[in-house]
Amino acid sequence: MMSRTGITSVTDALGAPDDLRAYQDARESGDLSVRVYCSIFFSHIQQMLDGGVRTGLGDEWCGSAS
Repeated sequence: MMSRTGITSVTDALGAPDDLRAYQDARESGDLSVRVYCSIFFSHIQQMLDGGVRTGLGDEWCGSAS
């Protein structure tokens, strides 16, 4: 729907680790048609850091700034 209306990128301001995983899975399968900037909600930051995630994760289509 977003692609059809001309939207090329979105921001998920309250992202969770499962959201980021879903965006990455969609990217890998070729189903992601817009760029997604997933900002991990503060309550999940420690979980992401404990999992080894750092700033710069992703590519030009799907990424996260934790």
